[in-house]
Amino acid sequence: MWSVTYGPKVTGSDPYLSGLAAIPGTAGFWGVGASSDAAGEIRAVVERAG
Repeated sequence: MWSVTYGPKVTGSDPYLSGLAAIPGTAGFWGVGASSDAAGEIRAVVERAG
């Protein structure tokens, strides 16, 4: 079952994840993506849940 998990806001826009990898033996995952800052520059985002 999927559920929504929100990451921390980065200055500018909400981050979006473009790749996810499950953490074996847990309900957690690693995610990578990007966000743009207040100046419009793209920033990398790495998140871990669980």
